[in-house]
Amino acid sequence: MSNNAMENEKRQKGRRQLNLRVYKDDRVRLKHIQTVTGLANWSEVLRYALKYTSDQYPVPLPPNESVDPTLLRDIAGLTGLLRAFFNAATEHMDKESEVYRSFVARLLLNIGDPIKIWSLFAENLPASMVVLHYTHATHLQYEVATELLVHNGVSLDERNLTEEEGGMRLGRRSYRLYLDDLFEIYTDRLKRYQGPSEYTNFVTRLRRYIQIIPLPEKGQ
Repeated sequence: MSNNAMENEKRQKGRRQLNLRVYKDDRVRLKHIQTVTGLANWSEVLRYALKYTSDQYPVPLPPNESVDPTLLRDIAGLTGLLRAFFNAATEHMDKESEVYRSFVARLLLNIGDPIKIWSLFAENLPASMVVLHYTHATHLQYEVATELLVHNGVSLDERNLTEEEGGMRLGRRSYRLYLDDLFEIYTDRLKRYQGPSEYTNFVTRLRRYIQIIPLPEKGQ
């Protein structure tokens, strides 16, 4: 058997044996998934974790709680939208600068407040419009983000980029986004988590996944 065939067999066995138990720190669980699956970067690990649990088995939380698959999809969708705005706002920032570090710190600090997030991006975006692109590594984020746009009354046909504007990537459409889109969707999602401990649980999990966005990507 070739080395590639042995590696593929080993990887498939690893996926079948994956333990999806939730740890106190979700980053520990994501690291475990990366080790078992051999996925190349954090975006792929996050996509695997969210898609697996959303599409198949909600992950139990000790002792008597459970993760709602809808919550996981909301996190994925918001992460996809925030990624598009984050990339546009920081594209020309020196990633070693105090300006960049301050921007990331403010984003994480205010992640549960749509008004402050709107203001942060408004201060730092070079243009009023950003673009939601598709990548293999962010498949689920893209999928749910487009669903949230439609749910909030956005016509995707009217937001398509033309071919001249680079409107196709990996066979999938790219869409124009505006800050008002982010604010309205963000506010709408948060309204769903206003019960006892629901808001804290949602914002805490969202913050953990948003922390992955600034990490260097490989293999996209």
